[in-house]
Amino acid sequence: MTDLISDEVVLFIDEATITRKVQHRAEERIQINVLSIRGLEQETTMSKLINLPFASVVWREFKFLFVAGGTYGFYHTKAWTAVTVINYFVMYSTMLFTMSVLVYTIYLLRDNIGYMSQALHALIISFVAMTASSTLTINRYKVEKFIVFFEDPWSLCEYSRNDFFEKLLKETQKKKNRLIVTWFLIYGICGVIGLLQSVINTVCGTQSELTNVNGAWLILHFIMWWPEDITASTGAWIRAFLVQSLYVYFCVMMVTASVVFAFTGMEQILDQVKLLIYGIKTLDRRAKDMFQQKFPGSDMKYMEKEYDDCYYECLVQNVKHHHKMIKWIETLLDMASLPIAVPFYGGAVLLGMAMITIMEKDDPRVGPKFLAASLAFSEAYNMYLLCDVGQRLENLSQELYDTLYFSRWHTRSPKVKKTIQIMRVGCQKPYLFTAGKLLVLNMSLFADLVNSAYSIFNLKSASDNLENK
Repeated sequence: MTDLISDEVVLFIDEATITRKVQHRAEERIQINVLSIRGLEQETTMSKLINLPFASVVWREFKFLFVAGGTYGFYHTKAWTAVTVINYFVMYSTMLFTMSVLVYTIYLLRDNIGYMSQALHALIISFVAMTASSTLTINRYKVEKFIVFFEDPWSLCEYSRNDFFEKLLKETQKKKNRLIVTWFLIYGICGVIGLLQSVINTVCGTQSELTNVNGAWLILHFIMWWPEDITASTGAWIRAFLVQSLYVYFCVMMVTASVVFAFTGMEQILDQVKLLIYGIKTLDRRAKDMFQQKFPGSDMKYMEKEYDDCYYECLVQNVKHHHKMIKWIETLLDMASLPIAVPFYGGAVLLGMAMITIMEKDDPRVGPKFLAASLAFSEAYNMYLLCDVGQRLENLSQELYDTLYFSRWHTRSPKVKKTIQIMRVGCQKPYLFTAGKLLVLNMSLFADLVNSAYSIFNLKSASDNLENK
């Protein structure tokens, strides 16, 4: 009897041991599967980065703009490598030389705020252009990570193949094309005005009798010191003319390329937020379609649990889409935060210097005033559009939160309720486009910039009034 009991105990212990081993092996298999899935996802992402013909994607989306603007060079062939290297060399050499000359010009004109504001304005624009180009060039890998987003915007969720999203993508494509044309026109007009200042002054009869002020030449496209006497030699004037012309050309190309890339990326993200909102609003329809695919010919009234499972699966798709979208926003900000921040940090100074140049009485020439007005418009318009995109993202974030709240979650199963509530908590804090991790892009920021620029102008006016007294 004792032996029989002991055998049963041993058998029970062996069965328990076997059960634990089976559970342990099952857990190991689950962990291996999870790791393999994660590894497959990472491998898929890396394969996209390795195998994706980035040059083809960039050419399809932006043509030659990225190469000319120093945003993303082409190195896929020897010919394109030569073009890219030569372009970078000429561009950075011209920009750095002109910037150093402008710094010295500002020093020479430090006692004449009217003339100094013109040189300072040109210098700040060059800082904006150089920061955008150099940052995106250094962060080439981050740019390529975001280019994947341009190549396959449908990959973020399973429900992207629909007429609603296709219409959004077409509208974004049209916006991008309009933006390229618009910014070429705006910055091109600014460049032409800058190059034709002497002609404008002659036509308007406002030529200055002075040729230079403290060594800074007034008879160039824009006021600038030059190491040679440009009145004594035609060659010296041509050299100064070519340097300033190249400077204007590269500023136009660099700023246009960076602005178009930033705006297009932001619009793509806004499209994803709109698609997510659309996916939540159409949860019932998507769940019904999934139910019909899994159980063709069945009646949902008699299979409520199966329908609820389909609804939950569609909701999980929204959650995954939400997570991926947040990562893309972080990728964009990680890549473009600094180039976007520079024009905002100097935006008030840019607008203030432009207003000072326009109202300056010591300089009778109309050309610099036309140039300052056109540059002020382009800079204000640029910052307005950036702030508008940021404001639209905030508004869509609030709409996403409201859509989740009004999704009739209280009538669903406990697991659906819990998932929606967790997602609502994740959407409670609005998405933000930030510049330099400090400035939040919205219309409030734009109003502050305009007020700051006006304050700089008022300070100059008050200073002039005190001097006149």
